[in-house]
Amino acid sequence: MSDRLREVEPAESGSAQEIRALERERADLRGKLRELAERERDLRDSASRADELDEERQALEDLLEEALEDVTTKESEISSLRDRLKSESKKTSSSSKGRSREADRVAKRLRTLYKNLEVDERAVADLVALGDESQKLRAEEAMKRLDDDPESAAVRRKVGGLPPNLSIFELGFAGKGRIYYQRNEKGGYRVLLLGGKATQKADLEYLSRLR
Repeated sequence: MSDRLREVEPAESGSAQEIRALERERADLRGKLRELAERERDLRDSASRADELDEERQALEDLLEEALEDVTTKESEISSLRDRLKSESKKTSSSSKGRSREADRVAKRLRTLYKNLEVDERAVADLVALGDESQKLRAEEAMKRLDDDPESAAVRRKVGGLPPNLSIFELGFAGKGRIYYQRNEKGGYRVLLLGGKATQKADLEYLSRLR
């Protein structure tokens, strides 16, 4: 389940980088403001350039006004990004809690209904993450066949590419869906995870680390 939560991290990192870039731009603008103010003071010290001083002072005032507007804009953008990050963080936390509660309910139901199956937390999280109710029903239908009569279940093949000490099989559901499982010590089956063709590489890497 923690692997699923990490999917939100790249979006938060991108927003944080954008905030840092805006803060650097704001700092640069403030530096330019100081330079402009110093330039204005220098011009005021040169009485012999009165006419030029007036023109340059007006130009400096215009630049100062524009720079201040830019600073205000950047500060507003930074504030908006920070608010958005806080909002996304709250949504992620709420979504995580919701999935955790649903996972607990699903795990309890699976233990109650399928006595011959041992379903890993990873498999429960994968089932919850399917989202589509029809997909969930098809997955549970396949697990029920495995629980009731494993000989009639749609076993595709033994999973290859794993360490020789691992005997893991895959059971198809809903066309491209796959349930990975193995025999457990009680004579039943241990459901390891749910995946598909798109997640095959990551799924095999996970399975290869099992004991």
